[in-house]
Order: sequence, then C-alpha cells, then structure tokens
Amino acid sequence: MMNSLALIGKKYIDTILNVNTILFNETNNCSLVKRNGGIYNFFDIQDYELKIKTFEFGKKEAFIINEGNTSSRTSFVKTIESSRVSSVEIKNINNLFDWAHVCYLDDLEDYDGLNELSCPFSIDFCTNKDRTQYIELMNKSEIIFDSRERKRLYDNYILNSPLLLHDEKGIEIIVKGKIVYKDKMKPVQNLNVNGAGDIYAGFFIQNYFKKDLKDSAQCAMLETTRALLKRKNNEEV
Repeated sequence: MMNSLALIGKKYIDTILNVNTILFNETNNCSLVKRNGGIYNFFDIQDYELKIKTFEFGKKEAFIINEGNTSSRTSFVKTIESSRVSSVEIKNINNLFDWAHVCYLDDLEDYDGLNELSCPFSIDFCTNKDRTQYIELMNKSEIIFDSRERKRLYDNYILNSPLLLHDEKGIEIIVKGKIVYKDKMKPVQNLNVNGAGDIYAGFFIQNYFKKDLKDSAQCAMLETTRALLKRKNNEEV
C-alpha cells in the first residue's frame, strides 16, 4: 500500500451542540448532531490521497459545545470502555502501513503495545496532562502534534522529535528546544472547529510523503482553513 495511514485511538461517540453565542444563565437555541469523533474526524475530509484504516482501542463519549461566534469548542468526556492497545495488531500495522498516527495518546489507559511500533508514526494529545510518561514514545515518533495553548507543558523537555504546535493564529515548530519555524495567519471567525486538530494532522501527514517539515506544516495550515470554510458553506446550504 502506498501512502497508507493507520489511525490508532479510542472510538469517540460525539454529541455536538452548535450555537452562535452562548448566553450564560439564559435560554440558548442550538442544533444537535451525533456522530463518531476522534480518529473519525480524519474522514471529514473527502479528498485525501491517503488510504486510511482505523484501529479502535477503548470507547469514550464526548459532549461538545461549538460556539460559532468565537470559533471555539468546549468538550466534556466520559470513558465507556478503557483502552488496551494490542501489540499483535500493532505488529500487523508495521507490516501493512506506511505511517501510523496515534490519536490522543494521553487518552489511552494502557498503551504498552505502542512500544512495538516500528513504522514511521506521529502522535498527538488532547489534554493538559503532564507529558513525562510519554517522553520515550515522543522521542521515537516522527512528529508530535499539539495545540499551542499547551506549549508550556513542554518547557522542561528537549525532545528528539519535532514538536508542531498549532492554533487558529498559526503554527510553530520546535526542534530540540528551539523554534525553527513559525508562520501566522489571520483567524477566521464563525467556523465549526470541532476536529480541526485531527484534520490538520491528516493534511500534514499526506503532505509529508512529498514535502519537507516546514512546507508540510504550512500547507496543512492553509488546507485546514480551506476545509473548515468548505464545511461552513456546506452547513449553511
């Protein structure tokens, strides 16, 4: 398989409340959507060139508030089934896929099986949990994704692997404790940003088969914004 991607993570069942502006202590009109989230956010983009397959370990329920006016999201989560990553399945992934992406590493309770990963892989995070226990896997990975608002969690670590931080204002790449690349963009208002980090990771990985680190990061930033704008236009139809 060429340019094939294995997505590793929990199965998320999302209940999404879409509102324009939250008025606290008042009645708010909203629309309600139920769907699979987490690793399934990658499939929000239909024009990937990647061949993607999911590998689910554990299950979680998420309740998400999308506030359109500020292009922000707030989530509340509940574990339904704890994760135990199978080393057997990981070994199969090594043989069949060009790349593996571990979605929300800090959300997996038992991830020992990931130590068997030998194909190129990337990881990302979804909480502000201390990163110390993940140092070994982070240093083995090709790339680490995280939100720039959690940058402080990496202050005490000099990582071997590039750390790619992103938010609505741009991107930042840190290698061995030093910023090697930054790019910025003007935030776009009134977007549904649920799953934006997953979409960004998907575009980056696809680009990284053909481009270098900086170009992949920049292209993914622009492509993610275009994808979110396309999503907005489809929602408004």
